[in-house]
Amino acid sequence: MPAKFGGKPTTSPAVATNGDEYVATNFSLLGLRLDPARFYDREYETVLNSMVAFTLKQEAPIYEDVLVARIARAHGFLRSGDRIQKTVSRVVGRQYRKTQDDGRTVVWAENSTETVLVSYRKSQSEVRTHTDTPVAELASLALPYIRVRLADDDILYRMANHFQLGRLREPTRVRFQSAINLARQALISGVIRT
Repeated sequence: MPAKFGGKPTTSPAVATNGDEYVATNFSLLGLRLDPARFYDREYETVLNSMVAFTLKQEAPIYEDVLVARIARAHGFLRSGDRIQKTVSRVVGRQYRKTQDDGRTVVWAENSTETVLVSYRKSQSEVRTHTDTPVAELASLALPYIRVRLADDDILYRMANHFQLGRLREPTRVRFQSAINLARQALISGVIRT
């Protein structure tokens, strides 16, 4: 099954598609009655499980803290404290594949394949910024520049420009460099064809 990258089909299964645009989950489509007073009740976990599954279907891969915040805000909670975090994490449990990115947990959709890269999804900065975009997705943003053999500094500049960053701060530089390294590793290993 061909995967899409940057609007152009590729034949590599190493780049998973997840749509062209990143859109935050609209929980009203689920038709659930959200009850903040019952959030911590074990019986309410069926509602939370539906919300987690729906969010992952729409937004995965997604950082777990973003997933938690999304569900907390839908319930009217202004913060995602430790108790909320634990409640949602318990629902995510072992049902979904998890990986690590810069000390943050990334949660993947149910039955997601072991892909190297995920096609980059554009989004409005108020919906999702580069800091909340998993490295596997940022890597596919760097991939075309690696293919034309741009120097890493030029790729970093283009990635910063893509996100309209006036200045590339060190933590962002490190994340973008990780994305470049992941994309390059995928090309070198032959997982993705040039």
